[in-house]
Amino acid sequence: MSTSRHVAVMIAALGAMAIACASPAIEQHSPERWDKTFAKSDEVVHKKVTFTNRIGIKLVGDYYRPKGAASQRLAAIVVGHPYGGVKEQTAGLYAQTLAERGFATLAFDASFNGESGGTPRSISSPEIFAEDFSAAVDFLGTRPEVDRDRIGVLGICGSGGFALSAAQLDPRMKAIATVSMYDMGRAIRRGLRDTLSETQRRATLAKVAEQRWAEYGKAKALLVPGSPPELRRDTSAVGREFFDYYRTPRGQHPRATTAFSFTSLAPMMRFRPFDHLDAISPRPLLFIAGEKAHSRYFSEDAFKAASQPKQLVIVPGAGHVDLYDRVKLIPWNKLAMFFETNLAPNAPRHARGEKLSISAASKRATITGAKAYFTGKVKVAMLFAPQGPRTFSGASVSFEPGARSAWHSHPAGQTLVVTAGAGWVQMQGQPRRDLKPGDVVWTPPGVRHWHGATDSSAMTHLALQGAVDGKAVNWFEHVSDAQYAARQARASR
Repeated sequence: MSTSRHVAVMIAALGAMAIACASPAIEQHSPERWDKTFAKSDEVVHKKVTFTNRIGIKLVGDYYRPKGAASQRLAAIVVGHPYGGVKEQTAGLYAQTLAERGFATLAFDASFNGESGGTPRSISSPEIFAEDFSAAVDFLGTRPEVDRDRIGVLGICGSGGFALSAAQLDPRMKAIATVSMYDMGRAIRRGLRDTLSETQRRATLAKVAEQRWAEYGKAKALLVPGSPPELRRDTSAVGREFFDYYRTPRGQHPRATTAFSFTSLAPMMRFRPFDHLDAISPRPLLFIAGEKAHSRYFSEDAFKAASQPKQLVIVPGAGHVDLYDRVKLIPWNKLAMFFETNLAPNAPRHARGEKLSISAASKRATITGAKAYFTGKVKVAMLFAPQGPRTFSGASVSFEPGARSAWHSHPAGQTLVVTAGAGWVQMQGQPRRDLKPGDVVWTPPGVRHWHGATDSSAMTHLALQGAVDGKAVNWFEHVSDAQYAARQARASR
């Protein structure tokens, strides 16, 4: 079955894909039991939380924070799950991983779905789904450990469109990113790749109208599953992609039915999240999509419609669902750098124009260096982000004895200024060099190198680096103990 035929069947042909059933009950579980589709990290603190949106619906979320976070308040990120998914799947994986990078994060179930409240169940409401994002900001901004002026949002798949819609009206969202975004309004209104005709759209609305009569007369709610419950010979490639995640041990979860009420199709057809993207500027936008994703055009069209500052990242070889959980394909560095840069204490704000500003040390967050990039105990304080004519960012990095970075390079080069202690720096294939306070190190663009403390002394340095196409660093393998101890070492290729 072709992609267009799959969509037409799923949306327009009522009998083929819809199922009649009672609304599912809200399934709760013990907060002590780990019920996610990904492994629990020992680098973060997790807590089940509840909060209420403007409509009065109680939402349930998973709140993640980095272990050992310093006393300074943290930047925070709201993470929305794919359309029909739940927080225990993709959204939780992203939230936990970004918490490992030093952020407070909140993955939540949308209203009418998962563990969140709202009746009847399995309703799809674009207005309320956007409101849920603002309610999540309400929650994060009232946590004592969170800096309410440094909250970003991340929407994955369908929630990418809802995040964009929310950000157009909520200026508290300082940086907005999407991954594998779907414009659900356009997908339902016009089908994938705009293959549904106006005649088909009107026919669907007529069937929705008939179903409203039936349900008002106490008929069971009619649900439309977002992924096929079983594979058939004529299941489309898109259907198989979703089946492989939602219907197999890879991503299956008992609360992720992927189904929404058939009558929700009508209001979803009016959802147009790209119409006012210019309202988000000058807050930054990041769109991430897979090179082979059937949904790629949604991100490309949103990027074209958005005002600056904006970035579009196409992940080589990745499909739509690959970016749900294929951790080696997900561009974690790009996401972390986007939020680190734009949620820094003095990142660009709404006011246009230049003025003197002071970033108070008391408001600056210090995070633990991620194990993916460092060996040993490392603390990182983001000092400033690129802003206006300043095209580089700055951070203060402190290494305890024996701690060091992984091998890495900088597309625009890097300058280090040693401020305390003693350390080492080494470029690939060259002798290790000693560092002392006052030393300034310049590493040319693209050169693999590492730096850190000596084995007997701590070290702190300032790190100043620009970016090329939004990317400031490329990370490689860790520096082994043998490489660290040797006066001369070569990075493995």
